[in-house]
Amino acid sequence: MFQADIRNSADELDKLVADQFIEFGSSDNSYNKEQIKNSLGSESDLQITATDFDLKQLSSDVVFVTYRATMTYKGFGKERYSLRSSIWRFIDDRWQMIFHQGTPTSAA
Repeated sequence: MFQADIRNSADELDKLVADQFIEFGSSDNSYNKEQIKNSLGSESDLQITATDFDLKQLSSDVVFVTYRATMTYKGFGKERYSLRSSIWRFIDDRWQMIFHQGTPTSAA
């Protein structure tokens, strides 16, 4: 989900994001699937680097994923850092994200 071609594709997002998806964003806003699909296509100047991945299996069809993200805005050199967590569920023969949260931090 970090590559621009996936983030900018409504078809790819439909496959990766569950219909009941909810996000608590690092911007203090919450989002549903449609809002995410509508906003991600406008992020062409954004590069995301993810590190420190950890995955915990909660059940046979649910996993909890955490990582650190650095978001760099091309041309501005400005970086934002956050801790990220997602819950993924195996639905219709594929993994889909059902929940995501970003928590701002001061550094990577």
